[in-house]
Amino acid sequence: MKAHFNEADGSEKPIWMGCYGLGIGRSMQSIVEVSHDDNGMIWPVSVAPFEVNIVIVNSEDVAQKSAGEALYSELVELGISAFLDDRDERAGAKFKDSDLIGFPLRVVCGRGVSNGKFEARWRSEAEPFDMEIGAASEKIAGWILSKR
Repeated sequence: MKAHFNEADGSEKPIWMGCYGLGIGRSMQSIVEVSHDDNGMIWPVSVAPFEVNIVIVNSEDVAQKSAGEALYSELVELGISAFLDDRDERAGAKFKDSDLIGFPLRVVCGRGVSNGKFEARWRSEAEPFDMEIGAASEKIAGWILSKR
């Protein structure tokens, strides 16, 4: 920071500073304390470990899996921190985990993929919305970048 102070003899010395108790752990606790609901954490985009959670509902469905993996690759290439949930788990369990962890945005690759759509939901909002697969990565990147 190039901060200095003047000694009694007029010489200039760098300021040495220390801090106790305001580390990353307390910062995270404070964020969660003000940004959560009954289902878990709600990370603000600016501090979220991952900004987008891409949930592949049926990892054995080739269309869902390839659409989810493509979206993941496109988002990462655009500089968006994405998490791909392709576990062999029930959809409800994946959604519950997504809410509990607090990803700011969840994108679901489910039945809608056959109609060219993803379902998305901001963690801080109750209602999901549909988005066209072809425009999803650019649209998501724009939203995320505007919230950083």
